[in-house]
Amino acid sequence: MTTTSPTRPQAGAPASPPPAPKQPRKPLRTPGKMILAIVASVTCSLFIAGFGLWLGLHQASLLGSAADGSEEVVSLFGVETDLTLANATTTNAFLVGGLEPSDLRLAADESFYNGARGLASHAAEHGGLSRASGDLALYAGLIEQARAANRQGFPVGAAYLDQATTMLTEQIQPEIDGAVVRTSEGVANDLNQAGGQAWVALVLVVPLAGLIGTQVWLSRQVRRRYNVPFTIGTVLVVLAGIGLAGALNSSGSGAERIRESRYVPTLAAAQALSDAAQARSDEAFTLIRRGSGAAYEESFQNNLFSARTQLDRGARAAGTGVFTGLTTSLSEWEAGHAEIRALDDGGDWDSAVALATTREAGSPSALYQAFADDAWETVRSLGHDTAGELEDQRAGPIIAGGLIALAGIACAALSARGLSNRLKEYR
Repeated sequence: MTTTSPTRPQAGAPASPPPAPKQPRKPLRTPGKMILAIVASVTCSLFIAGFGLWLGLHQASLLGSAADGSEEVVSLFGVETDLTLANATTTNAFLVGGLEPSDLRLAADESFYNGARGLASHAAEHGGLSRASGDLALYAGLIEQARAANRQGFPVGAAYLDQATTMLTEQIQPEIDGAVVRTSEGVANDLNQAGGQAWVALVLVVPLAGLIGTQVWLSRQVRRRYNVPFTIGTVLVVLAGIGLAGALNSSGSGAERIRESRYVPTLAAAQALSDAAQARSDEAFTLIRRGSGAAYEESFQNNLFSARTQLDRGARAAGTGVFTGLTTSLSEWEAGHAEIRALDDGGDWDSAVALATTREAGSPSALYQAFADDAWETVRSLGHDTAGELEDQRAGPIIAGGLIALAGIACAALSARGLSNRLKEYR
């Protein structure tokens, strides 16, 4: 059998070099950069958690403040209406002469008491109403002097009544109107801010970009596409951020809808009721002045026009619905007033007074009371709906703010864990 001997290298030929050993992956140039990456990712995550939670709670606070403000506006309008109605009822009772009818006296006193109590309750929050409360005490004194003179048949009673009415319309009501305007502006400001909170959420794009940028840097350094814990944390805050932006936008849009469909009609109905109450007082003065009440008739028409304008405004915002009924009631009372004026202008002052003071069904007084009752019920109903619906809008931002806070904290923990594992490569 033939055997083959191994091939020997030729003399003088160089030997083959041994294979090169496998080189280990080159570590990062410095652990300091990895430590900075950990600090940056945790900082961005916690900023997202804190700022996102603040956004949700701030949105809820704005909506709650707007709800409280809308209720306060309704309450202030109620105070003004009560005082104006008390003055109108007192003025109407003066037409009878002598001792006032007990039902009119009781109605006037009840309205005045409700208005005075409401004014005192708001005085602590509005400085001008403290002055109005002091003026209201003087007003009450003038009314009592007017009543005392009227019982004795002294014409000076009408002068006291006129002076009291002037104090109400030129000193007390402007202070209440000022409080209404300030509170309404506060409500409008809260609703405007609530509508823009979704744009403020764009601030969160900056720390989110920081998280994503850190991941890109890390993948290039360690030549791994994903750091699983870090990626999971980032996805959590991105999803929570989208949810927060959606909740803020939804509640802001809902608040705007409530303003247009509930709050604006509330203000319109309340202002219409206040204007009508002032017109009611003007109606009585056209008769008290006996032939010289043209200025009060002009004021009556102006106030009635303003009331009708407000009802039209409310109907445009909320749809016809109840405002159609209020407009009809106001027109019926206006027709009753026209009958009073026709009798007085025709020289039958006694019949005009009798028609103005009777409270029988279908009389001008009964028609006005029907309008006033329906208008106030509309104000209360719409005001309640405004506050309730604004409160309902608070839940979404609170929940979304809580979720993004949890997501941000989780992202901080996960990013720290994922990056710490890379940091161990230095050891």
